[in-house]
Amino acid sequence: MKAASFSLLLLALSLGACHSYEGPTTASGQVVDRFTGQPVPNATVQVAGLASGQGLGGTNFGNSVEADAQGRFSLSFEAKKPVNYTLFASTPSGYASDYGDSPILKNGGKNDNLLVKTAAPAWVKINCVDDPPASRVGLYTGGYNGSGDNQMIGPGNFSFVRPIGSNSPGEIYSELTDDKGKAIISKKPVNVANFDTVTVTIHF
Repeated sequence: MKAASFSLLLLALSLGACHSYEGPTTASGQVVDRFTGQPVPNATVQVAGLASGQGLGGTNFGNSVEADAQGRFSLSFEAKKPVNYTLFASTPSGYASDYGDSPILKNGGKNDNLLVKTAAPAWVKINCVDDPPASRVGLYTGGYNGSGDNQMIGPGNFSFVRPIGSNSPGEIYSELTDDKGKAIISKKPVNVANFDTVTVTIHF
């Protein structure tokens, strides 16, 4: 999902004309929770410059400012061409922006009433329970942040914790494989609140 949203951002940047301009640039607005729309207080808002045609490695972070208790902020910086600019926000508690939600700035001008969307962290705890006689030797799990986990399993219970998007309906995918390569696939719906942990149990 993040890869797709980043691709959309790159497309928008490539189609926009903002990189044709430079000079004094201002930005103001509010940091909010992506899902509730509520203000996120005391976030750090930072300018990010993305050189045209480059991936994440071309991202340079610049001026930053602290938002107030209502998430409101105002900042200025010197834009340079052919760089495109956007804003990211984060808090010590774990709220952070995603590339797909980042506002694209107009170089050399005013950017007012911006919404910088953020999301709080959440986690999924996956409990793997050994129900003898165990005949499963492999387990793949996914549906949380990252590319998923592919691991060999043996006798005994175990568990692990992974980060997952908060307030966003999804599902935890699991695929258990036996020693003959036969797989049992399971999908369990999840929706985790901000800063919360949901537990999913897998029997093998």
